[in-house]
Amino acid sequence: MPPFLIKEIPVQSSMLDVNGHVNNIVYMNWMQDIAIEHANMAGFGDELNGKASCNWVAKNHYIEYRQSAFAHDVILATTWIAATRKVGCQRKYTFHRKVEQGLPILLAHAETHWVLVDRKNGRPKKIPADALQRIESLGEAPAISLAANSPMESNG
Repeated sequence: MPPFLIKEIPVQSSMLDVNGHVNNIVYMNWMQDIAIEHANMAGFGDELNGKASCNWVAKNHYIEYRQSAFAHDVILATTWIAATRKVGCQRKYTFHRKVEQGLPILLAHAETHWVLVDRKNGRPKKIPADALQRIESLGEAPAISLAANSPMESNG
């Protein structure tokens, strides 16, 4: 399992806001969707939720926009786990416009702090050792930011 997931997302006109570019909430949806897909592929998503009676919950999000995305663009959405904590993890994302030639163009970078929450009482729950091992075995993937035009600061 690679430490990151890159997904191509074609921009549909229904994703645009009144300014003609991709709506901010669409980026949030992409972040959630790619995080869930990556966690499930690595075995600490739905599988963990079922075994440990818990769910991943977003504590906070941060997005910095660099350029706009428009209808018919193809977005390369990338995610990886940047850090783990006792009850959660920091997940980072980059969003690039795919281009015919040359390096993809950075549109935004983002992060979410996810917390594992016990379904019974709604409180943070320690990540089980086997899930933590799977997460940490992925390693970090800052080199997959795809282009020299997409620096990700280590402190977010």
